[in-house]
Amino acid sequence: MNDMLKNFIESKINEETEKNQKEKNELLMSLNLYEKVYAPDDCHSEEYSYSEWDSATSKNKFYKPVPIDITDEEYKELLKHVSKKEDKTENSIAIALKVIAWTIFIVGAIAGFAFGNAKIPDTYDIYAGSAFSLTIAFTYWSIALVSGTIFLAFSEIINLLEKIKNK
Repeated sequence: MNDMLKNFIESKINEETEKNQKEKNELLMSLNLYEKVYAPDDCHSEEYSYSEWDSATSKNKFYKPVPIDITDEEYKELLKHVSKKEDKTENSIAIALKVIAWTIFIVGAIAGFAFGNAKIPDTYDIYAGSAFSLTIAFTYWSIALVSGTIFLAFSEIINLLEKIKNK
């Protein structure tokens, strides 16, 4: 085989191996499957950028996370049980709260317009009849905004707690 061709093939194989190793390490790190290698001098550096509190010495210990060593067979088995894509499903309670929140926003906006058209009692005023009352409309809009935002906040809190639970 030609030496240039042989070198080219070897470089492509090496590139693919490095790429696969990088993907494997990223997955292991994202799953918190790593060992902590502590800084030899207990000082913060770019390499040892993570820290944890050591209650025995009452100091921060700096470390770098290093993915655990696994075989190719173990990696294939791990891939069977772990989805690389982030799960986009939401908690059903969070979805229900989000629907309630948007319903409150919409109904509040409509109610503001509907009740804002106040009926003015007949007086000596020549403009007697209907007129838009911004005060009444703003009251409905404010209540809808606050109530809907509270429901959206609870929905987001439940989603975040679900993500934390699933880690």
